[in-house]
Amino acid sequence: MGSASSKLSTSKADSAVVRGSLAALGATILWSGNFVIASGLGPTIPPIELNFYRWLVAVLAFTPFAARVVWSHRRLVKEHLGHLALTGLIGITIFNSVVYTAGRTTSALNLSLISISSPLFMILLSRWAFGERITLQKALGTLVVLGGLV
Repeated sequence: MGSASSKLSTSKADSAVVRGSLAALGATILWSGNFVIASGLGPTIPPIELNFYRWLVAVLAFTPFAARVVWSHRRLVKEHLGHLALTGLIGITIFNSVVYTAGRTTSALNLSLISISSPLFMILLSRWAFGERITLQKALGTLVVLGGLV
């Protein structure tokens, strides 16, 4: 019976690895598509408008999957609404508007190279602005990211 149990655990673990890999692949495809759209439509649609429509589509697409969970945690969302709004403004609105503005003058490849280097800038900015230590884990993560740039 022990071997059946270990086979079930292995099966669940394998399933989780497959789901995680597919999620990572899906995120990569979505981000890549974002840069292609930014580069392709950048010259014809203003960056703020492009950003608005991109997130409108995302909200409409993901609301059916997220609405129940968000509603069940509405008190927590309300408690942290200021933080969520600020990070949404900086991390989504401003970042994507800058990407779409850059998309008017550069290729999708350049947009992705600039974007993928953002963890390095975050670590350096956190060090400079907040005095955060650059830990071994952060340094190794940055090296992995930089390896993808080369």
